[in-house]
Amino acid sequence: MRAVPAWRGPLRRRLGDFGRDPRHALDTVLSIVIFTVPGVVIGGRLGSQLARRASDQRLVRFLGWLFLGIAAVTLGGVLRRVEPLACTA
Repeated sequence: MRAVPAWRGPLRRRLGDFGRDPRHALDTVLSIVIFTVPGVVIGGRLGSQLARRASDQRLVRFLGWLFLGIAAVTLGGVLRRVEPLACTA
């Protein structure tokens, strides 16, 4: 039972006042819905059309390059935020 208080503190810090201010909670939920619903609808529509038109090998290759590009952009963003190590002698 000691593990429960251990994860409760960092979770509260990450969520902030999510449980205290109902307006903040509603804004958070609406922002998630605004981006998620159109993405699911458009992705489902385009995905089914692409699956019918393209071969399996082509889709696998496309998704591989897509994920590689997303990983490169994510890694680039992280590396830009990281401060260089200071070498002290």
